[in-house]
Amino acid sequence: MSEVLDRLRALDAERTQRAQEAQGAPTATRAQTIQNSGTGGERDAEIQVMLEEFDLLAEARQATGEQGSASGDYVAFRNCPVCGHKDCFRVYPQTNTWACFGASNATGRSGGSVLDLWLATGKAADATEAVRKLREATGRPYQRDLGEAIEWGDDADERADEGRLPAWGPCRSHDPRKEPPVLIGGLLRRGAIGVMAAKGKATKTWLMLKLAIEVTQGGEFFGHGLERGKVLFVDAEMGEAAIDNRVKLICEALGYDKASVDASLIVWSIEGCLVRDGDGGEHAPTIDDLLAEFKLRGESFDLVILDSCANYLQRGADENSNADITTFFGKLRRITSLTGAALWLSHHFGKGAQGDKDGNDMLRGASAWLDRPSVAFVMRELFPPNGGEPSEFLGDGGRAFSMECVGMRSFGQPKDTHIVWRYPVHRLDEDNVTKDWKPRSSRGGDGSKSRETRTAQSKANAMAAQAAILAHLYSEGITDPEGLKTTDAAAIVTEALGTERPIKTETLGKWLDGSPFLYVWKKSKRTHYVCPIHLAPKTETETDGQADIVLLDVPSDSDSDSDSDSDSDSDSDSDSDAD
Repeated sequence: MSEVLDRLRALDAERTQRAQEAQGAPTATRAQTIQNSGTGGERDAEIQVMLEEFDLLAEARQATGEQGSASGDYVAFRNCPVCGHKDCFRVYPQTNTWACFGASNATGRSGGSVLDLWLATGKAADATEAVRKLREATGRPYQRDLGEAIEWGDDADERADEGRLPAWGPCRSHDPRKEPPVLIGGLLRRGAIGVMAAKGKATKTWLMLKLAIEVTQGGEFFGHGLERGKVLFVDAEMGEAAIDNRVKLICEALGYDKASVDASLIVWSIEGCLVRDGDGGEHAPTIDDLLAEFKLRGESFDLVILDSCANYLQRGADENSNADITTFFGKLRRITSLTGAALWLSHHFGKGAQGDKDGNDMLRGASAWLDRPSVAFVMRELFPPNGGEPSEFLGDGGRAFSMECVGMRSFGQPKDTHIVWRYPVHRLDEDNVTKDWKPRSSRGGDGSKSRETRTAQSKANAMAAQAAILAHLYSEGITDPEGLKTTDAAAIVTEALGTERPIKTETLGKWLDGSPFLYVWKKSKRTHYVCPIHLAPKTETETDGQADIVLLDVPSDSDSDSDSDSDSDSDSDSDSDAD
């Protein structure tokens, strides 16, 4: 018996020395435990704090059913909860660690922190569950730990290993594998990827921010219920200040508490950032740089939004290459495995009028942009029939869009939805104001060029412009040939029409060309005037002495049609703030 005691004392001395050398770390070090749980970085430090707070001695007394005998820097217990032998279990209160000097157990753990104790005694099935128990025991706010975030599916660990294909195996329809939980009802699960495409300056970023805010509050996304969660918004175009202020405006419009939103919305702005290359150069951040950062930080989310995703393509990638975009989505899928989050991407349309294409042909670039995500939407701008403008029905700055699902993998096909943009939020068109509205097309039903809608609107604008200018001239008693400068006249028309963007003098010239009431004439190379037609000035030219009325240069009828298209597209792209 004395030989056994001598052996135990020798082992205790060796154990104490190792602990001191490692500054109190147990034999199975905390770093090993954390690594086994799949965490690191900031989470590693957080778990260390919880381990220091936890009373391991009290846990050991509960597990053994005895108080133990204090001796030096340890407390010895007769009953061992790990191997079942007698007089081989020790707890070291100073380092908050334990040791079992008996036969090895099934887990192979003979010491360590309380996490290792729970694993060795079967109180935790894996390291993730052990960390969860530690959070509950220390009263720490619980957020899903890395590892638990991807606990669904038996092949999650294989998928998480880069450079290695998962194992194959038989189908399990009799005992199906657990699917990831749903984040957006009827649309998207955690671990899946969704895409929303629209043309430039179509308020996509406002829409993505609304989605982020709604998820933090467990709200809804145009009729689709949302699970409440933590969101990471990755931005490459605006900067943190712009995002802060947009979120503030949206919260105020929706009636959400800003502090509550801020607590669950993380902003990662890489606008203007450059990353050093291995050869000393610099490049804009790519998906590879983002992926490396996600690995380093080891933080989990419910939703990660990339706005807009084309900013993050791997170096040298071509968005028109199916191979490159498939690789890009493979890296995105790796991010979902690391974070446990669903990914939502914003993307752009290709060229051409929105009404000329089928929805699934509108995403810019390779077909993989549509094929790879679990769900894909297009957001097309809508316009009223018979040449009207959205603002006439929706108010100043109002715009309307259709949300059309053009690809769905996991759920039933949702119906198209019409939404209305009134700064600063999008809302469902519950009043059906836009029920009969459609995207603009550059072609008529027979495929030929048609300008009927645009021509009718242009004529209406021309009549309104002439009436506004004449009313101003006569109300102000202006009866001299100079009348008004065209710049002043354009400002008067802008106010009369109530447009957000100033009317250009070139556009005004088109509207007044051929007017029976007004003349636009050129006084000098850069100075033009508009006056009543009966006051139009006539001057002798130096060349032939003939009277010459010089009109503002305007395009011919054929050119005017072409310019009208350009103006319309430009106005449509610029009606609101940038994305």
